[in-house]
Amino acid sequence: MVDNMEDQQWQESLDEYQQTENNTMGIIALVFGILGIVLSVVIFCIPIVGILFGIVALVCGIIGKRQNQKFALAGLILGVAAILLDITIFILVMHFGIEFLEEFLKEFYDEFIREMKKHKK
Repeated sequence: MVDNMEDQQWQESLDEYQQTENNTMGIIALVFGILGIVLSVVIFCIPIVGILFGIVALVCGIIGKRQNQKFALAGLILGVAAILLDITIFILVMHFGIEFLEEFLKEFYDEFIREMKKHKK
């Protein structure tokens, strides 16, 4: 009877420890959220990397939040921030990239026409 009671107490304390100390999803969410934001700024020409890291942080943050993990909310917020930052950077790069490309092609075309006219004479 005593052994059974001790085993039960030991199991309860082990379960309690595992519930309070298991913060894996929260930490994964936090790390991927931070990486998503950092990669958004560092390699802004490739926003898909930051978006993927943001999605991983978002999913892990949701799972960790359901398990009441400490860092899950921070990872969730950073994941959403990384996704929004990457989408914003993508839109800005596309907008200014297209303007730059149009200007470059116009100058290239004008120079090409001038050279063609020179060679015709």
